[in-house]
Amino acid sequence: MEIPVLGLDCKACCLAAYEIVARLDGVEQAKASFKEGRISALVDPKRIQITQMEAALKDRGVTLNK
Repeated sequence: MEIPVLGLDCKACCLAAYEIVARLDGVEQAKASFKEGRISALVDPKRIQITQMEAALKDRGVTLNK
């Protein structure tokens, strides 16, 4: 799954967004790219949905680019 985001303009912000997603139950791998402005995740769809990842990011102040 890929989530386009805004504001990943430094490595620290990118790391913070990565950690939010990577720690969610059902996320097997995650990657955040400030160059591409997105977070990618390999997930178990039986355990997590994209809406849950988006909500976790929003709760921590990450702006989604939709």
